[in-house]
Order: sequence, then structure tokens, then C-alpha cells
Amino acid sequence: MLDPDEISYLDIADAYSRGDWTNAINSQWSPLYSWVLGGGMALFRPSPKWEFLFLCLVAFLFYLASLWAFHMFWRQIDGYKDTVLTLFGYSLFLWAAMDIARSEGLQPDIGVMAIVYSVAALYLRIERSPTVKLAILLGATLACGYLLKAVMFPLSLVFLVLLFCGTRSKQATAAAAGIFVLVSAPWIITLSLAKHRLTYSDAGTLNYAFYANGVKPYTGWYGGPGASGSPVHPPALVHTSPRVMAYAVPVAGTYPLWYDPTYWYEGVHLYFNPREQIVAIAKSTHFYWKLLLGMDPEVRPIESTAGPTGALLGGCIALSVAAGRWLRIKPGLLVLWTLTAFALYALVHVEFRYIGGFVVLFWAIAYRTFREGVRRDIGSPVVLVVAVALASSVVALLPKIVIQTALEARSFITKEGIAPDQYKIVQRLSTVGLIAGEPIASVGAPFNCYFARLGRLKFVAEVMDDDVELFWRLDEQRKAEVFRSMASTGARAVIAKVPVPERSDWISLGDSGYYVHTLDETRPLKRPY
Repeated sequence: MLDPDEISYLDIADAYSRGDWTNAINSQWSPLYSWVLGGGMALFRPSPKWEFLFLCLVAFLFYLASLWAFHMFWRQIDGYKDTVLTLFGYSLFLWAAMDIARSEGLQPDIGVMAIVYSVAALYLRIERSPTVKLAILLGATLACGYLLKAVMFPLSLVFLVLLFCGTRSKQATAAAAGIFVLVSAPWIITLSLAKHRLTYSDAGTLNYAFYANGVKPYTGWYGGPGASGSPVHPPALVHTSPRVMAYAVPVAGTYPLWYDPTYWYEGVHLYFNPREQIVAIAKSTHFYWKLLLGMDPEVRPIESTAGPTGALLGGCIALSVAAGRWLRIKPGLLVLWTLTAFALYALVHVEFRYIGGFVVLFWAIAYRTFREGVRRDIGSPVVLVVAVALASSVVALLPKIVIQTALEARSFITKEGIAPDQYKIVQRLSTVGLIAGEPIASVGAPFNCYFARLGRLKFVAEVMDDDVELFWRLDEQRKAEVFRSMASTGARAVIAKVPVPERSDWISLGDSGYYVHTLDETRPLKRPY
């Protein structure tokens, strides 16, 4: 089942394919992933039943691109001369890539890993043999990173500054910067014209508002807290107790509130509050610390003491022992770039899928430095023993990761089929008479309702999450008032999950736990028998 981000990417891909430029241009979701999805769907034309498998195919292609990019990086950093080092590096790659693929693999994060490795490989080649051709490839790769994920825009600028300060070829830096601007500018201009202000993305603004300033995320916003301001165009309130939001226009998408949150949160003011910023940094620091110790439950493969902890500690040893030569080695710029990425995410919010590529990059370089930088100080036998121990700590994770991934794939193929349970709900909705294009309402935020995307339905109203319990406590007369308010938005039916009482006016959608209730009495839903 897809999460709301992925549903929004698919909806935007549809907007591009039908030439709906007003709804396709979106400053929350980066465009390249939607372009890839839109092109693929135009080529293969998957039916709703096969759409999920198509997304898995796209994720697999991103994985192959990431593997190829890592191969190019490893050729530059080691040249496959050191078997133990190579084993360690590819173990790190598989650990990070497979974890992201199992948890968030249908989002563009695997693609971002490919960008990170490609940038690292191109930089190391430029350091050895600076040419304009390599610089052009580097600039284009950085621009593709920005088009794939907005945070790569400031990180690309930082990289170009570091490259200018650290490379011996200023001409190469100028060429890379020029191509980066040339490729990025059309999208920045398009966004700025659509928003009537200069912007490269609004994703960072909203994330800071959500995670640092405490603005309520993911749903309708009516102002606050504190100095966060008030919305320019909030969702309409068609009922006050319980509160029922309506958002049929002007935003498209399966779930308009998350299709373009920058519209609904327009007017939010960012402000710096030392206490809130310290809290955000503390949460990020806690995440990094648990990642170091191999204890974070989000990073599922690192749930034993034998994790990449040893690799990171080995990097720290390398930093302390080889301090005199750390920043003078060629990969030193990549380490500074990686630390910048860690720091930038720490200011707002960090998840492993955001930093997986940078984590692998940092650990690989730290380990290489340990192997090469302190060999003369400690002695080859000791270094070899430590290297084998560190590599083994990562390799030990791989069987478990592979087995877990295989079991999940087997479960998907044999039990859930090509379309998970959500497609069964779509079939049931079709049976009761709901067809593609019809507006519907929900009790509670319909974030995980992938079935609506598959059935090409559109949510236009909802009982707000905070008022769901109040709704279920209402008597039948007051519930009828809420239903009339939902019907006024154009919704034909309302969909709800438990606890729905088993009454004659609610139709069960199989064993999914969802029920549907008619709102338009002139077109009542059919009751399946």
C-alpha cells in the first residue's frame, strides 16, 4: 500500500499526461520522479490492478541506477584493489539500499542515492583529470538531484562552493556551475511564475513549519501556533461540531489537502525560536546517536549490536589517528559535503531514507582512510585484523536483510497478489456503484486510502481527525446533519473505517474494515448481495 506522498506523485504524473499544467506544476513535490512515472505510464499504460507493480518496477530501475553509480564511485575510491575494502563497501551499499527499498522504496530516495554516488564518482575523476566534459556531467547530475529532491538544491550549491575552493581546475568548477544553473533554471522560473515569487521549492518551508515551529501537518490548517500566521485560503468549514472540512476546489488530486499542501498552507510564517530549534536539533541528534549505536527501530536492519556501528567507530579512529592528513586526502571534500547534509537535516527533521546515500559515502571514505591513512602508523597486520572485523560486522547483516526481503516479496506475490487489499476495495466500490471521477467524503483524514487513487475517486470533504470520536458519539439526527453538510460539497458517499455500527444504512466493503454510506439520495448506492 502506498503512502500519501506516493499517491500525490502519481496524481501529478497524471496531470502531466493529460496536459493539465495548472495542477501539474507543484512546489511541494519535486518534478523528476513524476516525469519518470508519467513517461512510464504513457509507455506501458498499466491498469489500476497493475499500477502497484509498475511502481515496483520503477523502484527497481532506480535501484539498478544506484548500484551502477556506486560501482563508478568505488572504481574511483579504490579501484577494486583491496578485497576486504570492496567487501565492506558493497555490504554498506546493500544494507542501505535494501533497507530503503523495503520501507520507502516507491519514493525517489533510492534515486537520490544514485545521484550522491554519481556526484562523488565524477568529483574524484575531475580531481585526477579535470575536463570540461566531466564538469558538464557533474553539473547536470547535480541539477537532476535537485529535480529529484528539492533539498539537493542547497546541497548542490554547497558542493559547488567546496569544489571551487578545493579543486585545482577553476574552469571545471565554472562549467559545472553553469550547467547546473542552465538545467535547473527552467523549473525554478516555472515555479516562480506559478507562485508569483522567486522560489526553487516550498518543501523546506513547510517542513520547517511542521517540525520546528509546531504547525499541525498533513491536514487542514486554520492558523497558529504562535507567530506562524494564518492561511490565505483555508479549507471551508461546512459543519462546526464536529468540524467538517471541504476542499473540492481549486486543487486536484485524490486527496487535495496533500496533493498541493503549499496552497492550503500559504500564509504560514517561519520564525526562529531558540527553544523550538534546540528541540528539533535534539531530536535529530538523538536519531544520529541511535543510528550510531544500532538501536533505532526505524532503521530496521540495525537492530542487533553487530551493525555498521563498528564501521563508524572505525572512521572515528581514522579521524583521530590520521588527523594531520584527513582533510588533505582527495575525498575530504566529499566528507565535508556529507557532514553538511547531516547538519542541514538536523535543523529540521531526519529519517534514514533521507541520508542513506550520505551515510554510505561517509563510512566508505572513513574506512578507506583508516585502511590507507594509518597503515604506516599502526602496521599492516593490525589494520588488516581491524578491517576484517569491521567488514564482518556489516556483512553479518546481509543474510537477515535478504531473507526478510525475500519473505516479504513472497507474501506479496502469493497472498496479496499484484494488487494489494486496496484493489479489492476498489472492486467492491465499483459493485456498489461508485465510479471513476466521483467525489467522496471520509470520516477522518483519508491518508492511507490508496483505493481512492486506484478507483480514480476524489476526496472533497472529511470529518477532522480531532473530531472523529465526537462524530461517532452523535445521535442519528445529528449524524444526518453532518451527512447533509458533506452532501453539500458534492460528495456522493462517505467512507469510514471502524468503528462503524453494523446498520442497514452502511455498506460493508468486504473484510477491509471500511464501510460506505450514501450521501446523494437521488443516486443511492447499490447494496451487493
